[in-house]
Amino acid sequence: MGTLIPVSCLIVASPQKTGHRRQAEAIAQHLGGRVDIIEAAERSDVIEEAAASARVVIGAGRQSIGPLRIA
Repeated sequence: MGTLIPVSCLIVASPQKTGHRRQAEAIAQHLGGRVDIIEAAERSDVIEEAAASARVVIGAGRQSIGPLRIA
């Protein structure tokens, strides 16, 4: 595998779902770069603003689907 390009990665995680979050974190860490984590219970404007500056957005758990559609 070639050199990975550092990325800014946003994880939108279901609240209280550690297993989902850990899987998403493992993917993000493999991609390299900065990782920011926001819980899906956050206000949609907070998620939308964070997603605008991220190069990759990862959803973790079904509760994150709605907020990811906003992003």
